[in-house]
Amino acid sequence: MSSPDDGMDRRLAWAIAACLLAPTAGLAGFWVAVRDRLPEQLVRQWGVDGIPTATLPPGPLLVAVLVMPTLLSVALGAIAVSDRHPQLLRRILGGMAAGLPVLLTVTLADALRRHLDLTDPAGAPPPGPDLAVAVLAAVAVGTAVGALARDDPAGPEVQQPPPADAPRPADHDAPARWQGRNRTIPMGLRWLVAGVVVGLTALAAVTTWWLLIVPGFLAPAMLATVRFEVHVDQRGVTVTILGGRRMLEVPLEQVVGADVERIDEPFWQFGGWGLRVDTAGRLGVVTRPGTALRVHRSDGREVLITVDDAWDAAATLNALVDQRLREPPPSAEPPER
Repeated sequence: MSSPDDGMDRRLAWAIAACLLAPTAGLAGFWVAVRDRLPEQLVRQWGVDGIPTATLPPGPLLVAVLVMPTLLSVALGAIAVSDRHPQLLRRILGGMAAGLPVLLTVTLADALRRHLDLTDPAGAPPPGPDLAVAVLAAVAVGTAVGALARDDPAGPEVQQPPPADAPRPADHDAPARWQGRNRTIPMGLRWLVAGVVVGLTALAAVTTWWLLIVPGFLAPAMLATVRFEVHVDQRGVTVTILGGRRMLEVPLEQVVGADVERIDEPFWQFGGWGLRVDTAGRLGVVTRPGTALRVHRSDGREVLITVDDAWDAAATLNALVDQRLREPPPSAEPPER
């Protein structure tokens, strides 16, 4: 169990390390046990007609396939265990860091199994439904490990109002809430991606049924992230994805203030679109170039969310912080009769 101020989620770190080391050790043990039954070459690539097109000795093949993904898992895990990133991002990256080794080791173990007792590697069949099993195992492990990510650390409660020059509504009786939405994919591109998914589904259905697992996972992931909804109310700032699942939340008592920033180059500033972290450690929900609501947190971090009417969102949030600080704290003494 990690201490509350070390900035590292040790439970998640140990889980990722176990998912990285245990499958790799198991694969190494399986290879040692069956290497005398393997041909001198293993097929590393099949053509579209199922005929092998490239081979490699077992040892170099295992090393070549495992090294880069292992380094990727370590890099993803290093990001996932740091509390400077939001819980949802840590869950996603932690799940990927844990699931990738499982996917690779199960796939490679199946490749070794298909080559057992062969003298000619050309007789090895191409991957089949076992690949779907590997994907399902990786998803299951990744989901379980990602769920271990601890909650975001709470910053100190703000006791000062936002700066006097921060955006505020002209009408003091303005509604104490704001809601907006933004889409991550333009309409034309959404139809194109949807067409690709439908095409893959139809192709898999009439050829190799187990390939249905690809669009089966792509479609829900795409649909869940094509639209973000942003809510500003007495709870603070909440960003949800399709279905109302919370992706990001900044409690009102941890909001120092809000203003507006323009993001002109999302790719260069945040490395892409979606839930991102820039080089300065700022968290962004970036869907397009343009204005963004910038929220200053009490722990010193900033959150940027690209939305239309970002000024109105910032003004509403600052007004809510003012209102919270004006309200007297609840009394600990029971009221007199």
